[in-house]
Amino acid sequence: PGGLPGDGDGPASAPAPGSPGPPMRPDRDRLNALQDPAARDAMRRQQKVALHRRYPDLAEALGLSRENADRFIDLLVEQQMRKIDESLQLAGSGDARSSAEMKAAGQRMAAAQADSERELAAQFGPAVAKEWQTYQQGLGARMELRGLQMELVDAGMALTLGQRDDLVAAMVREQNIGAQSGSKKLP
Repeated sequence: PGGLPGDGDGPASAPAPGSPGPPMRPDRDRLNALQDPAARDAMRRQQKVALHRRYPDLAEALGLSRENADRFIDLLVEQQMRKIDESLQLAGSGDARSSAEMKAAGQRMAAAQADSERELAAQFGPAVAKEWQTYQQGLGARMELRGLQMELVDAGMALTLGQRDDLVAAMVREQNIGAQSGSKKLP
C-alpha cells in the first residue's frame, strides 16, 4: 500500500486534486432537503418575509384588510411552494429529458398558473384578482417609484396615495406603449 491518491487504501483514497469528484446535483439536493418538514417550514417563512418586502403596499392597493392581506400572502407562498416543487422535480429528473417531457412540464406549469389565478379569485373575489393582475403589471413601476418617493419625503414633498397611484398608472402605460412600439416590425 503506497497511500497514493485514488489507490483505494485508507484516507488517501479521496480523489486526487484536479480530478473530478462525485457528480454535483444541487437541484436533487434541494429536492431532498425540501422533503424535510422543518426545511419546508423554513422556506415558507423565508418566502413570506420576501413577499411582504416585495409587496409592502399590497393591502391598500388591493383594498384588503391587514388580516386578508396576510391570507393573500399565505396563499401566494403556497402557490410558490408548488411551483418550486414542480421546478425541482423537473430539474432533479436528470439531464436526459425528452422534448415531450419538457412540453408536458410546460403545460403542467401553465395549468398550475391558471389554477392559482382561479384560486385567488375564489378566495378573494374576481375584483381583487383583477386588481392583483394590475398590481403585478405595475410592480416594476412601483419599485422604481419607491426610490423617488424616499427622495421626495427627504425633500419634504411626500406624494399622496392618489399621486403615487396616478404615477404608477402613467408609468405602466408608458411601459406598455414602449413594449408595443418595440414589438412592431420596421418596414
